[in-house]
Amino acid sequence: MKRTFTFLLALLLLLQTTACASENPETPETDAPAAETGVTASDETVTEETEAGLVKDDLPEDLDFDGETVTIHIRNGDQGDPEGNCIMEMTVEELNGEILNDAIFNRNIAVNERLDVRITPYVSYDWTGYQEALNEIRTSVNAGEDAYDIIAGWCNSDLVSLAADGCFLDLAGAPYLDPGKPWWNQSLGSQNIFGGQKYFMTGEANILTSLGCAMGVFVNEKIASDYQLGNFADYVLEGTWTIDRMSEITEMVFEDLNGNNTKDAADRVGSVLTDYLAADAFYTSFDMHQIKIDNDGNVAYEPDMERIHDAVTKINDLHWNNPGGLGGVSNTAFRKIFLEGRALMSIDFIEASREELRLMEDTYYIIPTPKFDEKQDRYYTYFFNDMTVLSVPVTNLQEEAAYATMEALSSESYFRVTPVFFEDCMQSKYARTEVTRQMLELIRETCYVDYEYVYGRLFNTPAFIFRNLVMGGSNDSASMIARNSKLVEKLIQRAYDSFAD
Repeated sequence: MKRTFTFLLALLLLLQTTACASENPETPETDAPAAETGVTASDETVTEETEAGLVKDDLPEDLDFDGETVTIHIRNGDQGDPEGNCIMEMTVEELNGEILNDAIFNRNIAVNERLDVRITPYVSYDWTGYQEALNEIRTSVNAGEDAYDIIAGWCNSDLVSLAADGCFLDLAGAPYLDPGKPWWNQSLGSQNIFGGQKYFMTGEANILTSLGCAMGVFVNEKIASDYQLGNFADYVLEGTWTIDRMSEITEMVFEDLNGNNTKDAADRVGSVLTDYLAADAFYTSFDMHQIKIDNDGNVAYEPDMERIHDAVTKINDLHWNNPGGLGGVSNTAFRKIFLEGRALMSIDFIEASREELRLMEDTYYIIPTPKFDEKQDRYYTYFFNDMTVLSVPVTNLQEEAAYATMEALSSESYFRVTPVFFEDCMQSKYARTEVTRQMLELIRETCYVDYEYVYGRLFNTPAFIFRNLVMGGSNDSASMIARNSKLVEKLIQRAYDSFAD
């Protein structure tokens, strides 16, 4: 594994031995200097690892913005996010003894002091009213107001239309931002579009809605043992964890627990899946692309008809035809089935291990979603499209302060927050072994942000082809592509024209 895993593992081990030291901290005011806030033990590790030269950001040591206020426009609690993770990942009000909360608080204090800025959140609408949030950003920009310095926006919205309308700065080549650093998602960071432009970035600063919304295969360790199925992590490391392998294993597990001679939510099954969440996860994990972007940022619609058809057929077979598969389950019911120990496998958010699955009695572990076949070069992990992406309005009069703050928030998160997030995920019945930790780090390393989701609203979201077909139980991908192709091509040209203006 990469040395990132060694670093995170070392921090995790330290956190396990020191977490109890911060259970009852004093609660200072939010804007107090870091020296007065009871910075937790993990900060010592940050200093040691940075000085050891493992990785550093390239922000100048004497960078000073003279107390500049950096206002971050943040969406409110999101769908399936009653705890407000999209707020929490950017700001918390005070130390409260929860290790993740305190790590984020200390990160922001560190950035404030390091850059001499004052990070100030502006909490806007939640997902149900996010169009109003976009309207207030657009109105502010059109009026020439310097109201927001950074937009922490909802990816699965019309946010991209604001970029097309000239509301955001092009981040390609922006000072202080280094998309090649490990605290930025490398797939989105390396994707320039429409002739080399970049409007969105995401990384460790947004860990709760990015890595937290990464999707993996949750495996019930007890059921796997009862059926003598071994450790699925071995298949992952061998490169043989594919959709065919997942289907074969699913078929091995079924028990009619309620004796009604019908497969239903009360039975024990090999896999339980929602229709659109799992389908979206497979689209990315199979390395599917209909929109192609070359090295110069040129965009073209080039669906691989045969591969898409084969993939949809495999997913539908797993969902609807596999004797051990239970597909089409609602977003709430599928997790309940896994939680209560009636499913060997489920595809879910990593965040679930911090939330609902804390109540699970059986031990489980998480592995990446499967590849399409063994020929596929690597695993790809899907970020659910509720993740946060960062952008900067064109009306920002202190854009360098915004860029430096984005870089510092992400780099400080890499050291202070990400290891704590992993530790918090593993406080439940997650199987704590070196291999299962390795699986979590592999999921982190393979997280892939597909431009088809980030910019998809401009093109009628062709990436939703899997979910649309699977929800209808259809394999007829050719007809769907034929119906949409002219519209997608027209919309691509329209987007070109918008970004060229």
